[in-house]
Amino acid sequence: MTISATSNSASTNSASTNSLLSGTSAQDIQNQFITLLVSQLQNQDPLNPMNNSQITSQLAQISTVSGIQSLDSSVSGLISTMNANQSLQATGLIGKTVLVPNNQIALLNGQASGAVNLSSATNQLVVNITDASGNVIQSINLGGQAAGTVPFSWNGTRASGQTLPDGLYSVTASVLQNGKQTTVPVLASGTIGSVSINNGTLGINVNGLGSFSASNIQQIM
Repeated sequence: MTISATSNSASTNSASTNSLLSGTSAQDIQNQFITLLVSQLQNQDPLNPMNNSQITSQLAQISTVSGIQSLDSSVSGLISTMNANQSLQATGLIGKTVLVPNNQIALLNGQASGAVNLSSATNQLVVNITDASGNVIQSINLGGQAAGTVPFSWNGTRASGQTLPDGLYSVTASVLQNGKQTTVPVLASGTIGSVSINNGTLGINVNGLGSFSASNIQQIM
């Protein structure tokens, strides 16, 4: 950086700050600042020397930059510690049964379960299980229900009584209100087999269903 004998203007201060910010560490920035300040004092215009307020202002700038770098290091360390603690706490979820929003349910050992969230009461709630082709293989009529979380279960059989193999099956739910059918969201039930943290986000693996963000958990049972 070139410093002229009359570099006491605001533009010089701005250039000084930009030069300082090119350092890779707080110590680098401080070293650059001292070198620059000494050069400015040696080359200042004797008829228009830097006053105390200018020097104080530049000292405040370097202190601010150094302080921000120190704060950034402290925050990074705190985040690492929090992630480690979150990982330890998350292991307590393993083995827990949870409800997560999903349009499929997992049939394991001939049993599958889930729930429907109702924002208001309904005269009739029906859950339909469909195969890969979209054909309804079983309908579960839960009748009239009050608002809230309504659980359901399926034993893995068709409406004809035929037993189906374990696996993923699509599921939909609808309510009857004022003579009109309306689709409502379904929650699938499953057991957490493992947890993970990726970029600070806690993830869960639900047996038979796959991976979800922990924020997707609607209920832990």
